[in-house]
Amino acid sequence: MRSCFKWVRDGLLGTAVLISFSVLSFNDLTIYTEEFPPYNFTENGELRGITVDLLLEATKRVGKPIEADDIKVHPWARSYRRVQVEPNTMLFSMAHIPSREKLFKWVGPIGQTRVVLLAKKNRGINISEPSQLLNYKIGTIRDDVAQKLVEQSGVDAETIEHTSTTTSLAKMLDLGRIDLWAYEENAALWVMEQSGLDSRDFEPVYVLMELDMYFALNRGTEQSTVDELQKAIEDVMRIKVDTGRSDFQDIFAHYLPEGS
Repeated sequence: MRSCFKWVRDGLLGTAVLISFSVLSFNDLTIYTEEFPPYNFTENGELRGITVDLLLEATKRVGKPIEADDIKVHPWARSYRRVQVEPNTMLFSMAHIPSREKLFKWVGPIGQTRVVLLAKKNRGINISEPSQLLNYKIGTIRDDVAQKLVEQSGVDAETIEHTSTTTSLAKMLDLGRIDLWAYEENAALWVMEQSGLDSRDFEPVYVLMELDMYFALNRGTEQSTVDELQKAIEDVMRIKVDTGRSDFQDIFAHYLPEGS
């Protein structure tokens, strides 16, 4: 199964989401996340997505379910600050990096975020080192983290094809107007499906950045709450002997076709 999750930076796409949870009940804990499909996104007024469904299923299994209807959207930066100072708060998904280690308590990993270069499979593009990027026309969202990573790999900023929407980049890649699209992997594949393309026609050919993602909780959160959520998440992700699959794989496949 492809890596499952993708939020690459503090505020990768800007906004965040809030719900309320406790040390005794998750409904007393205040939880934040960002709007970032297919992991977390609002559709017809309802919050859904891979990570949202993972959290809802995990809390249900310990008899302390939360509801998506409790979730409200707030700016990421505000949420990030609050979780550092307010007890019984949680933010997801957050990259677990050394500079953040002592700022939060952690539950996970719940997946990986991968910023990649995507190509059409029928192009047969293979990239093993950054210098090879100079041979291709690369598309990015203007000022997105992926653009910065491409530039750090040695590509001249003036040669990068910039647009303001992911949909336009997906179509440009499909039509051959660009050779590679730099973006968070699963988010890009989700955009392709939403644009009427078959995400299985595309593949990552180079990884620009890869990090493990976690639920991050305020340092003052009761350790018993952290441990309970950790066990519940692990249960959802556990491979079943009878099926050879985990419930998390089924959640993931609901949003993105397997093999894409």
